Amino acid sequence: MFKKVSKKHFIFLLSVSLILSISRENVLAKFTNCDPNDFATNYVRNYKRGQVLSRELSDTQKLDRIEHAQCQQAEAIELLETNLGNKIGYKVALTNKKAQEQMGVNSPLVGVLLEKMLLPDGSIIPINSGARLIYEIDFLVKIKSEDINDAKTITDVARNIEAIYPFIEVPDLILSPDVSLTPEILTAINVGAKWGVVGKPIPARSDREFLQALANMRVTMYDESGELLTEARGKDILGHPFNSVLFLIEELDRRGEKLRSQDVVSLGTFGRFHVAKSGKSAIAVYQGIAPQPATVLVKFK
Repeated sequence: MFKKVSKKHFIFLLSVSLILSISRENVLAKFTNCDPNDFATNYVRNYKRGQVLSRELSDTQKLDRIEHAQCQQAEAIELLETNLGNKIGYKVALTNKKAQEQMGVNSPLVGVLLEKMLLPDGSIIPINSGARLIYEIDFLVKIKSEDINDAKTITDVARNIEAIYPFIEVPDLILSPDVSLTPEILTAINVGAKWGVVGKPIPARSDREFLQALANMRVTMYDESGELLTEARGKDILGHPFNSVLFLIEELDRRGEKLRSQDVVSLGTFGRFHVAKSGKSAIAVYQGIAPQPATVLVKFK
């Protein structure tokens, strides 16, 4: 009934069995909990409730490697997609020295943007929609072509950008104030991605004049009384805003991911963040990249 298996055939079957076993373990490692600590589940529950994630629930001692943090981020995104829609792009956070110093890190970090996180110009955001909402002046781009994944220079990036947008991001620092911020913890909470208010699109160009205008543009943000909150230049984001895209391309390549056509990318804050308070508002103004100043407005209640 059973044929005798030769030694050579037996070794071949054993090799195939080992390969299948290893492949199965890799698949399981990717799609099951990355760590006994159920950080992602606790984070998403509190995220949805707008409640602070305590030290006990975050158990940050186990987030000691960036790979662990990225895995927790991926699990959290999968759980959030049910309510917030599909992934539509990425955010590159902490792209200037002031923001890095404020958060206690020394390099940019990457998070994921979901469809319902982005709101139209003039949106009113309830303070209780998050645990510790902040806001900051930012910048958004829409990807035109997947050829951008081969970009090596800011000119390469520009050729594959469809439009740029005024953007005020409203992250949630959800963690309890007694939790020390680290790159791993910030990555695990998806770099605080919560809301973002998007202004009108400005068509992108790849000529030298436009690239220079992006580097030199004056960026300001004012509160409801007209007080200046932030003043910066385009080059305050990694020397040029499009350098943020180059950083993201390299980071995604390390993760085995690619930018897609119509993805949006938040390029990072131009200055320090501000605490969101009920009854307050902020308007961001971008000068030098269009015939008229471009603006975007957010209100809080």
